[in-house]
Amino acid sequence: MSSWLTVENLVTPKVQGMLAGLSPERRAMLMSRLGKQLETDLKAHFVARDAEGNKRGWPSTHFWSREVRAKTALQSYDSSQATVGVSSPAFAHRVRGGVIRPGPGKKLLAIPTRGEVYGRMPSANPIPGIFFVRTGKGTFLAAREGKALRIYWKLVPSVNQAPDARALPPTAELQASLEARAEQELGRILQQ
Repeated sequence: MSSWLTVENLVTPKVQGMLAGLSPERRAMLMSRLGKQLETDLKAHFVARDAEGNKRGWPSTHFWSREVRAKTALQSYDSSQATVGVSSPAFAHRVRGGVIRPGPGKKLLAIPTRGEVYGRMPSANPIPGIFFVRTGKGTFLAAREGKALRIYWKLVPSVNQAPDARALPPTAELQASLEARAEQELGRILQQ
């Protein structure tokens, strides 16, 4: 599953007017450049999101750079549209939200409760002496006993993740950038 953005869906009436006056070859040339601009804008947004760090202050897994920015690219273009794709099921889930369930062969998800295990799975045995505890509510917890009982992961059958309204930049921001790039490129294209 991937997320796709098309320049066609973001162009303003002003840009549509610019495109209308061009031959199909020149429209395709402009669309390719607008597609690259959209790719650049999206990647800049993802780098900024990565720089925000983890909302809990835990060490970053660099999701926005590793999983999203690195998988964002101009996929195709023609005289009527350009498509930029983010080839990441995890990102598509961030955009749309929904239920997260364990992968094949697994019954529970491990939700970290402490920063030192964030981004790590209990099966990798990052904390020696881990054992399972069942609470009165039936929720399983992975814990370790030192001077005190410490909970490292909460084990659950599924999680409902809300859509992230900031996963993508605001539409108006993207449109303004594409409009500015279209004006800049139109002069170059007409000179060719």
